[in-house]
Amino acid sequence: SPVRKFSLAGAIIGGLSGFAMATACALVFILPTGGRAIIAFPPFLVITYEMTILIGVLSTL
Repeated sequence: SPVRKFSLAGAIIGGLSGFAMATACALVFILPTGGRAIIAFPPFLVITYEMTILIGVLSTL
């Protein structure tokens, strides 16, 4: 069924946009603390996961 394709496309777009949003916020509002990386992957996983689920579900509807 074509619904699966819309769900997959929405999930991919949501994941990419969530990671891009978190990266953009980290680059605009730079907060260097303790020599850590400005763009760190583990903290961004939460936002990326949530946006993947949100946009995937909304594109399925």
